[in-house]
Amino acid sequence: MKDGAEKALDALENKLDQAKGRMKETAGQVVGSQELELEGKAQRMAGKLAGAQAGRDIRRKAAQKANGLLDRLDEKLDEVLDGREE
Repeated sequence: MKDGAEKALDALENKLDQAKGRMKETAGQVVGSQELELEGKAQRMAGKLAGAQAGRDIRRKAAQKANGLLDRLDEKLDEVLDGREE
């Protein structure tokens, strides 16, 4: 079990991750970088989830959905690239 000081430090680190993520997200929007914006959103959400009691279940479900989305995107990319090669 973590003591009070360790819990407080974890909470502070989670808030810091959320703040850094928000800054990256905003910077991405300002400069038009979808990659930076996405990185910021992911970091901000990770900070939120790390502090949540149900964070592990949520992270697992989010990872499953993200993997499924990336698999579908990979398939579509293969279709597009295969079409270019013809």
